[in-house]
Amino acid sequence: MTDVFEDEGENVFDEETAREVQDAKTARAVLDAELQKYVERIRQAYVRTFEGGATPQDLEVVLHDLAWFCGEYDGLWRNDEREQSRALGRNEVYRRILEYTRLDPKTLQIKYAQSQA
Repeated sequence: MTDVFEDEGENVFDEETAREVQDAKTARAVLDAELQKYVERIRQAYVRTFEGGATPQDLEVVLHDLAWFCGEYDGLWRNDEREQSRALGRNEVYRRILEYTRLDPKTLQIKYAQSQA
């Protein structure tokens, strides 16, 4: 048995390509591990935020993640009407959370009273 793969007498095993594929697999594994750590950090921040024990850093992680999810950094324009409505709805929720966590009580009371009129 040989390690050389041949097709019509020609060596079709390319060691350079095999090395590149292995490097790509290794790189993906590292990225997957980093992604897993990143997602787990966000998940833990959400859990602590909504179940108690959140740190100020947890709150910032959650707010930044919500901003990303709600399109705060991308703008709200979408070509599709349905996607546009979804983006606007998400953004309204994000802005409400931001207002209730960032505005002083007096300003918040004014905004609340105006929204009820």
